[in-house]
Amino acid sequence: MFSDTRKPTGKSQERVANECGIDRKRYIKIEKLETLPDPHELVQIDKSLEQHGVLIMKYCSGMCPAGKTIGLSFEETSAAVAGMKVFKSLREADETVRPELEDILADGKITPEEQPRFNRVCNLLSGLQRSIMSLLAHKEKAACLAEQTAFKR
Repeated sequence: MFSDTRKPTGKSQERVANECGIDRKRYIKIEKLETLPDPHELVQIDKSLEQHGVLIMKYCSGMCPAGKTIGLSFEETSAAVAGMKVFKSLREADETVRPELEDILADGKITPEEQPRFNRVCNLLSGLQRSIMSLLAHKEKAACLAEQTAFKR
C-alpha cells in the first residue's frame, strides 16, 4: 500500500522518511507492513506523498486494527459519484432504514427473528458510511489544495 503510493511520486524511501522525520529503517518496515505506523507518522507519510487524506483513509479502513474492529470502510471514487451514492443511500435510509429501525428497536431489543432485518439495515448504513468517507476525502483534498494555493500567493 505505501510503496504503491510512493513509487509513482518518484520519491525514494529515504526521502519520504526524511520528509516525515522517521528513521529510514522504520519507514522501510512500515512500507513492508512489518510494523504499524503511529498516527502522527501516518499523517506525515500522507502529506509527503501528497495524498490529501486518502492514504490515511485507505490505511484506516483496510489495515489499521482499530479501523477493522469498528468496521471503518472507505471507497475511493470521484466526488460526483460519492455524492450520488450519498443521495441514494439517504433516500433508502429515509424510505427503508428509518421505518425498519423504528420497528426493530421499538421494544428496546433485537430479537433473533429481527436479526436478518437488522443486518440489512446495518448494511445499508455501511454503504452510506463508505460514501460519506469518500466525500470527506474530497473535502480534505480541496482544503489542502486551497491551502497550497494560498501559500503560493
